[in-house]
Amino acid sequence: MLDDEHWLVISELVGDLIAGAVGGELGEALGRLRIGRARAGVVRVEAALKRPGRRWRHGYLDLGADGLRTWVPRLGRRVPLGELRVGRELGMTRAERLWWLDPELRVFAYGRMKLAVWPADVRKVRG
Repeated sequence: MLDDEHWLVISELVGDLIAGAVGGELGEALGRLRIGRARAGVVRVEAALKRPGRRWRHGYLDLGADGLRTWVPRLGRRVPLGELRVGRELGMTRAERLWWLDPELRVFAYGRMKLAVWPADVRKVRG
């Protein structure tokens, strides 16, 4: 008969095996998703988007090889943006710089919206 100490060791081993299997499957699924996007010619850029009369939303901009763009907010649904092109650089207001955005971001006109991206990603977004 097994005593309490042996059951503790066995339960820890089983827990480690389950955690390893679940973690491995999750990592593999995320890897397949990332590789699938790369094969489809999609580039993901970290960005912030501001619609007229709304607040800044942080998330990602998926840039397709065909020129189509999709907004992926951190919380919420994907929103297709179509083939909008990035316009002139606008700069930031003092409130945006202090409260909503990192001062290093570059803000551009994007149709009637504003788009903020990191300087390293400007060339990708202008495409």
